[in-house]
Amino acid sequence: MAQKKVRVWKLLIFSPFYPPHIGGLETHVQEFATHLAKRGHSAVVFAPNIPKSKEIEQEGKNFLVIRYPAFQITKSSQNAVPKFWRLRFWRLLALAGKNRPDFVMSRTRFFFSSFFAMIYAKIKGKKHIHVEHGSAFVDMRSPIITKVSWLYDKTFSKLVFFGADRVVPISTPVLKFVQREFIKGDFEIIYRGVDFSALDSVKPDREFLEKYRGFTKICVLGRVTKNKGMDVAIEAFMGLPDKYRKKAKLFVIGDGPDREYLERLAEGEKNILFLGRVERKKAWSLLQGMDIFLNPAVSCGGLSTSLLEAMHYGLPVISTENEGGIDVVISGKTGILLKDTSPETLRKAMEGLLEDRDYGKRLGLSAREFIRENFGWERVIDKYEKVFMELGNKSQKSNK
Repeated sequence: MAQKKVRVWKLLIFSPFYPPHIGGLETHVQEFATHLAKRGHSAVVFAPNIPKSKEIEQEGKNFLVIRYPAFQITKSSQNAVPKFWRLRFWRLLALAGKNRPDFVMSRTRFFFSSFFAMIYAKIKGKKHIHVEHGSAFVDMRSPIITKVSWLYDKTFSKLVFFGADRVVPISTPVLKFVQREFIKGDFEIIYRGVDFSALDSVKPDREFLEKYRGFTKICVLGRVTKNKGMDVAIEAFMGLPDKYRKKAKLFVIGDGPDREYLERLAEGEKNILFLGRVERKKAWSLLQGMDIFLNPAVSCGGLSTSLLEAMHYGLPVISTENEGGIDVVISGKTGILLKDTSPETLRKAMEGLLEDRDYGKRLGLSAREFIRENFGWERVIDKYEKVFMELGNKSQKSNK
């Protein structure tokens, strides 16, 4: 019996950043394009060359990365601006579109790359798919940056949503935020996938385990910004009774504009350690040596990559509803879901796990099973293929 022929689609993905730049969105794009290409589809990622890396890189048979010249206005900026005045930028953009993509894809509304993707799609007459990762307005410790970001969101971001042919939220908080603040619509959530084989190929850091033997190892992992709530984790840890705190270590893994503030907050507490920015596989090896994972996000974020990875490794997790916690943490089953974002609530949850280790182990095992059943990339790509087919059919009808 002849196999049914599967249609092959070509995507041009405008990504705000891309590895070696570190972040959950970056790895989401990389894994998405990798698994898309494995299905036989074609993916070209067009991203800022920050930090400086190889300009044109073939990551697979059907997967090309093109990094264009760009700059960041300030060190703490979470946005990159293309160097439009450089001829090289326009040549690279022409190369990115040379394969005549069926769809243009953007990710997260407040990045300039999303607005540019929308304009590009309109000019080229391509269908535009916007994948939204954010569930709140940008909130930095600088009131000026926060205000400017809000104004940008209310103007340019709104254009991205209304200009897109399909909006894809990556979690429930993202969906609710988009519907409340930007555009009404019955949008389908498509979660990110988890690359199980890649995670399982990395072994625990034995040196780390030996160095901190006898301590309960608790961690927060991610870009060190206000919305991640790492200050909440520090305050909660410092508020633990001595019988728990003296036998535990809180590891802050990551870097970002809030690091100096957090180090001052933790000053004098020898059991809080800042490991800084680490390479992704190193982060995986460290995660496997932890006993408890915290996701204390106070706002923003779509679906935390590190949260999913910690659950895959069988760690008991304590999470707020933010960063997708409400989508994956079933309280009492796959972790502990907090009712608010206060240090006091987080501290009590930590005490509960420190007091009952068997409970934590049960949560971790259930979390791993839940992630493996629901977050494989095969399932994610299946859903996107349906989106491609629907938009592709609409495009054909409109061209008749």
